[in-house]
Amino acid sequence: MKTLPVRLNPGQDLRSTLEGVVASQGFAAAFVLSGMGSLSQANVRLAGAAEAASVTGAMEILTLTGTVGASGSHLHVSLAGADGAVFGGHVASGCIVRTTAEVLLALLPEWTFRREPDPATGYDELAVRARELPTSPPDGRVAVVTGGAKGIGWATVEALVGEGARPVLFDRDEQTLASASRQLAERGVDHLAEPLDVCDEAAVEDAMARVVAHYGRIDILVNNAGIALRRPTLELSLADWQAVVDVNLTAVFLCARAAARSMVAAGSGAIVNVASMMGLSGGGLYPNLSYHSTKGAVVNLTRALAIEWAGNGIRVNAVAPTWVKTDLTKGLFQSPDLLARVLDMTPLRRLAEPADVADAIVFLASGRAGMITGHTLPVDGGFLAQ
Repeated sequence: MKTLPVRLNPGQDLRSTLEGVVASQGFAAAFVLSGMGSLSQANVRLAGAAEAASVTGAMEILTLTGTVGASGSHLHVSLAGADGAVFGGHVASGCIVRTTAEVLLALLPEWTFRREPDPATGYDELAVRARELPTSPPDGRVAVVTGGAKGIGWATVEALVGEGARPVLFDRDEQTLASASRQLAERGVDHLAEPLDVCDEAAVEDAMARVVAHYGRIDILVNNAGIALRRPTLELSLADWQAVVDVNLTAVFLCARAAARSMVAAGSGAIVNVASMMGLSGGGLYPNLSYHSTKGAVVNLTRALAIEWAGNGIRVNAVAPTWVKTDLTKGLFQSPDLLARVLDMTPLRRLAEPADVADAIVFLASGRAGMITGHTLPVDGGFLAQ
């Protein structure tokens, strides 16, 4: 028997994680889990209800049942409140695995899905295990995330919250930002959320100053905001080129400089820039010169800042993701042929989830990476190893 282990990470959506992993690997099974501990927050959809309801307070998980497969999933949870009342419903997107002392959802027993052996991989069992909860109290670090309302940014916020950080979300999409802020507020998360154009120098300086005025410091900066305008070079206008340079490169400089003022004063800090594996290769599947160029520049900007600020106790690193399931890539993979080519070029044979990248970001921002600076960590399924 060959087992493919998968871990549920703090900040990952339980339903979408199971759907994605199981569907991508071709497993399908029904399951029943019981006696799994307790949690303090869940989003469930009552039978017949149009929208999911958020339930808070100490709850015991009685059972979690359902099916997960390539055609979708159906999960049902039965909860018992502190007053003994039983509450149940369909699990909706947003049932989050969180790393806080009172949430024991991440102490689930192993979930096993079986299938016939895959001739390509040899896997015939999928074991899903949750990460262990930390025993230490929340650390309260102040973590600024640009583009923090969705995609990799939102997954990073969730993961940082799971580590006990106080997130600050900057995003130019005010509607999505408001929704993200509401979700955090409903869970009692201490946070700030403000609309911000990261290309506006004065606005960036003012925004970082407001964070310092509110919290007294900035411990972590995640430069995640980015755009892509895929054009053949002969059709790429100067305006389009400059738009990508402004967001993907200049904004990284502006935000790093502004956040580092507080970090230099404190003598410590961690900055993680979101580059791309395309900043370490020439691509080749489609023309995307402005994106590749700016992400390559971010890789070297990361090295330069790491050297310059090392004496101030500031570590600067970057992640270089593969294709990630976000709005930025949604249009690309409407082409089955292109998706097949991407998967064929990726040794792990799947696209990355936002949480895959968020985990790497949180690691580089944490004390566990205390001796790492100036490094760009590919999160690419083996693409660059070929």
